[in-house]
Amino acid sequence: MDKLNWWRKLVSALGSLTVLALIATPTAHAGPYEDGLRLLRAKDYPKAGTAFRAAAARGHAAAERELGFLYYNGRGVRQNIPTAVTWFEKSAMRGDVLSQTNLAKMYENGLFVARNDALSAKYFAMAAEQGDRRAQLRMGEMRYLGTGVERDPAEAVKWWVLATNDDTKDAQYLRSLVQSSWMKIGVEDKTEGQRRANEWVAAKLTQRGG
Repeated sequence: MDKLNWWRKLVSALGSLTVLALIATPTAHAGPYEDGLRLLRAKDYPKAGTAFRAAAARGHAAAERELGFLYYNGRGVRQNIPTAVTWFEKSAMRGDVLSQTNLAKMYENGLFVARNDALSAKYFAMAAEQGDRRAQLRMGEMRYLGTGVERDPAEAVKWWVLATNDDTKDAQYLRSLVQSSWMKIGVEDKTEGQRRANEWVAAKLTQRGG
Protein backbone atom coordinates (compact mmCIF):
# COMPACT_ATOMS: atom_id res chain seq x y z
CA MET A 1 0.00 0.00 0.00
CA ASP A 2 1.52 3.39 -0.98
CA LYS A 3 1.82 6.32 1.39
CA LEU A 4 -1.07 8.28 -0.11
CA ASN A 5 -3.52 5.42 0.30
CA TRP A 6 -2.23 4.84 3.84
CA TRP A 7 -2.82 8.46 4.72
CA ARG A 8 -6.28 8.61 3.15
CA LYS A 9 -7.26 5.51 5.09
CA LEU A 10 -6.00 7.07 8.32
CA VAL A 11 -7.73 10.41 7.68
CA SER A 12 -10.95 8.55 6.94
CA ALA A 13 -10.68 6.56 10.17
CA LEU A 14 -9.88 9.63 12.26
CA GLY A 15 -12.73 11.57 10.69
CA SER A 16 -15.19 8.79 11.47
CA LEU A 17 -14.00 8.56 15.05
CA THR A 18 -14.41 12.31 15.50
CA VAL A 19 -17.94 12.34 14.14
CA LEU A 20 -18.95 9.32 16.20
CA ALA A 21 -17.55 10.91 19.34
CA LEU A 22 -19.44 14.14 18.75
CA ILE A 23 -22.68 12.26 18.15
CA ALA A 24 -22.33 9.66 20.87
CA THR A 25 -20.97 11.68 23.77
CA PRO A 26 -24.16 13.51 24.80
CA THR A 27 -26.26 10.33 24.97
CA ALA A 28 -23.75 7.68 25.93
CA HIS A 29 -22.05 9.75 28.64
CA ALA A 30 -24.77 12.15 29.82
CA GLY A 31 -23.64 13.80 33.02
CA PRO A 32 -22.10 16.95 34.49
CA TYR A 33 -20.10 17.77 31.35
CA GLU A 34 -23.23 17.81 29.20
CA ASP A 35 -24.99 19.84 31.91
CA GLY A 36 -22.10 22.27 31.75
CA LEU A 37 -22.42 22.63 27.98
CA ARG A 38 -26.16 23.27 28.29
CA LEU A 39 -25.57 25.90 30.96
CA LEU A 40 -22.77 27.43 28.89
CA ARG A 41 -25.13 27.83 25.94
CA ALA A 42 -27.61 29.48 28.31
CA LYS A 43 -24.79 31.80 29.48
CA ASP A 44 -25.22 30.67 33.08
CA TYR A 45 -21.48 30.67 33.61
CA PRO A 46 -21.32 30.14 37.39
CA LYS A 47 -23.46 26.99 37.21
CA ALA A 48 -21.61 25.84 34.10
CA GLY A 49 -18.38 26.11 36.05
CA THR A 50 -19.82 24.03 38.86
CA ALA A 51 -20.88 21.32 36.42
CA PHE A 52 -17.53 21.33 34.63
CA ARG A 53 -15.71 21.02 37.95
CA ALA A 54 -17.77 17.95 38.79
CA ALA A 55 -16.86 16.41 35.42
CA ALA A 56 -13.22 17.44 35.76
CA ALA A 57 -13.07 15.69 39.13
CA ARG A 58 -13.78 12.50 37.18
CA GLY A 59 -10.90 13.18 34.79
CA HIS A 60 -12.96 14.59 31.90
CA ALA A 61 -10.48 16.32 29.59
CA ALA A 62 -13.02 18.48 27.74
CA ALA A 63 -14.48 19.70 31.04
CA GLU A 64 -10.99 20.70 32.17
CA ARG A 65 -10.58 22.62 28.93
CA GLU A 66 -13.91 24.42 29.37
CA LEU A 67 -12.90 25.41 32.90
CA GLY A 68 -9.74 26.81 31.37
CA PHE A 69 -11.81 28.95 29.00
CA LEU A 70 -14.01 30.20 31.84
CA TYR A 71 -10.96 31.38 33.78
CA TYR A 72 -9.26 32.69 30.63
CA ASN A 73 -12.28 34.84 29.73
CA GLY A 74 -13.43 35.61 33.27
CA ARG A 75 -16.88 34.12 32.80
CA GLY A 76 -18.61 33.12 36.01
CA VAL A 77 -15.30 33.47 37.82
CA ARG A 78 -12.69 36.17 38.29
CA GLN A 79 -10.32 36.12 35.33
CA ASN A 80 -7.22 34.17 36.32
CA ILE A 81 -4.79 33.28 33.55
CA PRO A 82 -2.49 31.05 35.65
CA THR A 83 -5.51 29.00 36.71
CA ALA A 84 -6.69 28.85 33.09
CA VAL A 85 -3.28 27.57 32.03
CA THR A 86 -3.35 24.95 34.78
CA TRP A 87 -6.68 23.61 33.51
CA PHE A 88 -5.50 23.68 29.89
CA GLU A 89 -2.38 21.76 30.92
CA LYS A 90 -4.43 19.11 32.74
CA SER A 91 -6.64 18.71 29.68
CA ALA A 92 -3.71 18.69 27.26
CA MET A 93 -1.98 15.92 29.20
CA ARG A 94 -5.16 13.85 28.85
CA GLY A 95 -4.92 14.25 25.08
CA ASP A 96 -7.30 17.13 24.36
CA VAL A 97 -6.13 18.60 21.05
CA LEU A 98 -7.82 21.98 21.53
CA SER A 99 -6.05 22.47 24.85
CA GLN A 100 -2.76 21.45 23.28
CA THR A 101 -3.10 23.92 20.41
CA ASN A 102 -4.39 26.68 22.73
CA LEU A 103 -1.33 26.35 24.94
CA ALA A 104 0.98 26.15 21.94
CA LYS A 105 -0.39 29.42 20.54
CA MET A 106 -0.34 31.13 23.93
CA TYR A 107 3.35 30.30 24.44
CA GLU A 108 4.22 30.99 20.81
CA ASN A 109 2.73 34.49 20.86
CA GLY A 110 3.14 35.40 24.52
CA LEU A 111 -0.63 35.64 25.06
CA PHE A 112 -1.00 36.37 28.80
CA VAL A 113 2.06 34.16 29.44
CA ALA A 114 5.77 34.63 28.90
CA ARG A 115 6.71 33.64 25.38
CA ASN A 116 8.35 30.22 25.42
CA ASP A 117 9.23 28.56 22.11
CA ALA A 118 10.17 25.27 23.77
CA LEU A 119 6.78 24.94 25.47
CA SER A 120 5.03 26.02 22.29
CA ALA A 121 6.85 23.30 20.37
CA LYS A 122 5.99 20.76 23.08
CA TYR A 123 2.26 21.35 22.77
CA PHE A 124 2.26 21.69 18.98
CA ALA A 125 4.06 18.33 18.87
CA MET A 126 1.42 16.72 21.08
CA ALA A 127 -1.37 17.94 18.80
CA ALA A 128 0.60 17.03 15.67
CA GLU A 129 1.01 13.47 16.89
CA GLN A 130 -2.77 13.25 17.09
CA GLY A 131 -3.15 14.32 13.46
CA ASP A 132 -4.01 18.00 13.77
CA ARG A 133 -3.05 19.43 10.36
CA ARG A 134 -2.16 22.93 11.45
CA ALA A 135 -0.16 21.69 14.39
CA GLN A 136 1.71 19.41 11.97
CA LEU A 137 2.34 22.34 9.64
CA ARG A 138 3.61 24.48 12.52
CA MET A 139 5.84 21.68 13.80
CA GLY A 140 7.31 21.45 10.33
CA GLU A 141 8.08 25.16 10.41
CA MET A 142 9.61 24.93 13.87
CA ARG A 143 11.77 21.98 12.82
CA TYR A 144 12.82 23.80 9.66
CA LEU A 145 13.81 26.96 11.53
CA GLY A 146 14.97 25.34 14.78
CA THR A 147 12.44 27.32 16.82
CA GLY A 148 12.07 25.80 20.28
CA VAL A 149 13.48 22.50 19.01
CA GLU A 150 16.60 21.25 17.30
CA ARG A 151 16.67 22.15 13.60
CA ASP A 152 15.93 19.08 11.48
CA PRO A 153 14.87 19.65 7.83
CA ALA A 154 13.98 15.97 7.38
CA GLU A 155 11.62 16.16 10.35
CA ALA A 156 10.15 19.33 8.85
CA VAL A 157 9.47 17.41 5.65
CA LYS A 158 7.80 14.63 7.62
CA TRP A 159 5.34 16.97 9.27
CA TRP A 160 4.64 18.93 6.09
CA VAL A 161 3.94 15.73 4.17
CA LEU A 162 1.55 14.56 6.88
CA ALA A 163 -0.20 17.94 7.02
CA THR A 164 -0.73 18.19 3.25
CA ASN A 165 -0.81 14.68 1.81
CA ASP A 166 -4.21 14.71 0.14
CA ASP A 167 -6.01 16.71 -2.52
CA THR A 168 -8.36 18.80 -0.37
CA LYS A 169 -8.45 22.57 -0.67
CA ASP A 170 -7.18 22.80 2.89
CA ALA A 171 -4.13 20.70 2.05
CA GLN A 172 -3.48 22.72 -1.09
CA TYR A 173 -3.62 25.93 0.94
CA LEU A 174 -1.25 24.57 3.57
CA ARG A 175 1.17 23.44 0.84
CA SER A 176 1.22 26.97 -0.54
CA LEU A 177 2.30 28.29 2.87
CA VAL A 178 5.47 26.20 2.97
CA GLN A 179 6.32 26.00 -0.73
CA SER A 180 9.16 28.50 -0.51
CA SER A 181 10.83 26.67 2.38
CA TRP A 182 10.19 23.29 0.76
CA MET A 183 12.13 24.32 -2.34
CA LYS A 184 15.20 25.06 -0.21
CA ILE A 185 15.39 21.57 1.32
CA GLY A 186 17.80 19.08 -0.24
CA VAL A 187 16.88 15.78 -1.84
CA GLU A 188 18.35 13.66 0.96
CA ASP A 189 16.32 15.42 3.63
CA LYS A 190 13.18 15.15 1.52
CA THR A 191 13.72 11.43 1.02
CA GLU A 192 14.35 10.86 4.73
CA GLY A 193 11.37 13.01 5.69
CA GLN A 194 9.11 11.05 3.37
CA ARG A 195 10.35 7.80 4.91
CA ARG A 196 9.58 9.11 8.40
CA ALA A 197 6.11 10.20 7.28
CA ASN A 198 5.41 6.74 5.90
CA GLU A 199 6.57 5.19 9.17
CA TRP A 200 4.32 7.52 11.17
CA VAL A 201 1.27 6.64 9.10
CA ALA A 202 2.01 2.92 9.25
CA ALA A 203 2.37 3.09 13.04
CA LYS A 204 -0.95 4.94 13.40
CA LEU A 205 -2.73 2.41 11.21
CA THR A 206 -1.26 -0.42 13.26
CA GLN A 207 -2.48 1.21 16.48
CA ARG A 208 -5.97 1.40 15.02
CA GLY A 209 -5.88 -2.13 13.65
CA GLY A 210 -5.79 -0.90 10.06
